[in-house]
Amino acid sequence: MRIKATIWIAFFATILPLAIYAENQPTIEHITSNNGLSHNTIRYMLQDKTGFLWFGTLNGLDRYDGLKIKNFKLDPSNMTTLSSEKIKELHQDSYGHIWVRTYRDMMHCYDPTTESFVQIYEDKADFLVKHNLYYEDKQKNIWLGSVSTGCVKISFSGEKATAQTFKAGSGQNSISSNAVNDIFQDSHFNNWVLTSKGICLIKNNQVIKLRQDKNNNISYIKAYELNKKIYFVSINGDIMVYNLGTEKFERFVALKFSNKVVQTSTFQIATLGATKILVSIQRKGLY
Repeated sequence: MRIKATIWIAFFATILPLAIYAENQPTIEHITSNNGLSHNTIRYMLQDKTGFLWFGTLNGLDRYDGLKIKNFKLDPSNMTTLSSEKIKELHQDSYGHIWVRTYRDMMHCYDPTTESFVQIYEDKADFLVKHNLYYEDKQKNIWLGSVSTGCVKISFSGEKATAQTFKAGSGQNSISSNAVNDIFQDSHFNNWVLTSKGICLIKNNQVIKLRQDKNNNISYIKAYELNKKIYFVSINGDIMVYNLGTEKFERFVALKFSNKVVQTSTFQIATLGATKILVSIQRKGLY
């Protein structure tokens, strides 16, 4: 009996680890156009708050629930649906809307609750405006920026969307340039629009023109807040600082490499502790 008991113990000691190992092994499933994908080339993937997977392909938008794939295609008779089936980028806002950017830089908003695309604009011509920048502020407003037509702020009330456009011009509520590089909201809920010709402050839907320095035509591309100060980085490597306490700009230093001012459009910014900011520049390292 003791021998049999020893054999059974040895048997379970050998088999159990193998069974546990087998259970922990990942399974691989290959999903292609044969399973319902619009295209085998996927440019962007997003998992929404309910768990659905969204795929931006070269031939349409797909939603996957783990079993079935639903396709969203261009409908020429409906201006609010996709204007192109080549999808470049996907976002989900705080309301659960799925924002779709096509390769033509057209932005579309899909509401999973109503299972329909949201009509953002009243004028049909506005549907053709291209936007390459997406930003959501702390009030859940969506900002879309363009390289040639300024920016638009989109607010939601229930299922209705309201759009307010900010463009360059001679009007009191105009921004300095239609080429928008970035949009940023600080801790005081000020909205900043960084353009190819300086920085604009939008507060309570009004553009406040602040003079930064003698040359307001500098192109600013990134903004970061630290210790109640906002650091604006320009394409020339200049860093302009705005003090939220005094509500004034302060001149800062220029980033230099081999005693030459850095000129690039590629920046990444992060904090190092509570008092330092790291700026990475393509082919130039860190500052």
